[in-house]
Amino acid sequence: MKPFTLVYYSATSMEISSLSAGFDRFTEAGGRAEVHARTQTQLFDTSRIKAFAELVRTADVVIISLHGGRDSCPGFDDIVNCSGEKTWVHVQPSGGDEDGAELAERWSTGFGTVSWDMVYKYIHYGGPLNFRNLLFFLGHIAEHGSEPDNSGCEPPVPPPHEGIYHPDFDCLPDPETYFR
Repeated sequence: MKPFTLVYYSATSMEISSLSAGFDRFTEAGGRAEVHARTQTQLFDTSRIKAFAELVRTADVVIISLHGGRDSCPGFDDIVNCSGEKTWVHVQPSGGDEDGAELAERWSTGFGTVSWDMVYKYIHYGGPLNFRNLLFFLGHIAEHGSEPDNSGCEPPVPPPHEGIYHPDFDCLPDPETYFR
């Protein structure tokens, strides 16, 4: 896989730690990418928005994770209008956000396709494993196009709704591991 550039925006910053941990796992497994992530609080003035828009201009993939529609992303219009013709754009709406859903339909590359749905689920389900697999999937999209055939990427994994928690583990351990 060729290296690619991802520009990621998060309105809430809740998934940034999972993106970071997923990026570490991605590079450990041989993946190569440059990731630029920003949050709503970091885009506090026109100069920051303009600098972020310049990153978008040169990106292979852009993800905008909203939480409250257009208002949750300062400079939304400037940012999406900077995406290049070959840039794969994904707008991630949050649940029940009609404005975000409309923006996703209007601005996302391949809205409603298998690729869009996969990216949506990777982000929605969250966690380092899903972000690792998201990065491999996005690398495949950047190299082969928006509807990759046989990408070989692991599908998104829904989060468990119950299990054993321990702060020293970054996953849900089985009982034998937990009690050691």
